[in-house]
Amino acid sequence: FNEFKERPVGTIANSSASQFLKDHFFKDVKSYDGVVAGLQGLKSGEVTAFMYDEPILKYRIQEDSTLQTLQVLPAKFDVQFYAFGLSKNRTELERAISQRILEIMETQEWQVVLNEYGLTEL
Repeated sequence: FNEFKERPVGTIANSSASQFLKDHFFKDVKSYDGVVAGLQGLKSGEVTAFMYDEPILKYRIQEDSTLQTLQVLPAKFDVQFYAFGLSKNRTELERAISQRILEIMETQEWQVVLNEYGLTEL
């Protein structure tokens, strides 16, 4: 993490990652309009790292064959969780989703997923 403070790094403009880099005194931050543009900047050597949300980075690299030489490092910082937004009148759907999430969390597979993404300590 600190290795990159003096090197050019990229992120998405006006994102929480951008704010994190500013708050932690990264000196050379290049802003990109989108993830693919940022990953292309990484691939071309404009930046030495591109910092953004792990699931999105992994998805984009997996989906774009020109980016598959890139890898996402297992370093985590400023961990955030995702949420689902539902209309207030969808209580049955909310109950069904909540019940299914609880069922999944009780399985051994859930522990495997947590371990895979380094989330066991959360």
